[in-house]
Amino acid sequence: MPQIHLSSSQAADMPCQSHEQNHPQTVRVDDRVAYRWLLAFAFVAYFPTLWFGFQYWDDGEYVTNNRFVKQGFCIESWNWSWTTFYAANYHPVTWLSLMLDAQIWGTRAFGFHLTNVVLHAFNGCLVYFILSDATGLRGPSWWAAIFFVIHPFHVESVAWI
Repeated sequence: MPQIHLSSSQAADMPCQSHEQNHPQTVRVDDRVAYRWLLAFAFVAYFPTLWFGFQYWDDGEYVTNNRFVKQGFCIESWNWSWTTFYAANYHPVTWLSLMLDAQIWGTRAFGFHLTNVVLHAFNGCLVYFILSDATGLRGPSWWAAIFFVIHPFHVESVAWI
């Protein structure tokens, strides 16, 4: 392969090839450390919810009085989850998730809350991964993910079953 030699003035006119050269102010955060902190923030923020019980708002329709969810995974429940418009919604993946929780934890609210906290923590890591990959800016992506994880807007989806 032939070598090309550029003068310093020609080299100065060419765009930088490295993202680091374009953005020297980029904060470099080790991804493993970033993920660990995101998981820690999510668990600390939502740790108290693990001892919450079922709510009287709609947990009866969704879990405690729903025979399909309480029986866990079986053919009847599987078919029901994909073919029903129940509790004013069509959301088969939600039903399957609740069935899995019921299969593992029974009707103890702790397990349902733990699933919500774990899913939210992993979603925070996913936000960081997507933002840092799309922008190449790990530091600002980490702060955005932290904001996502601890923002009170998510309390309903994490603290409620």
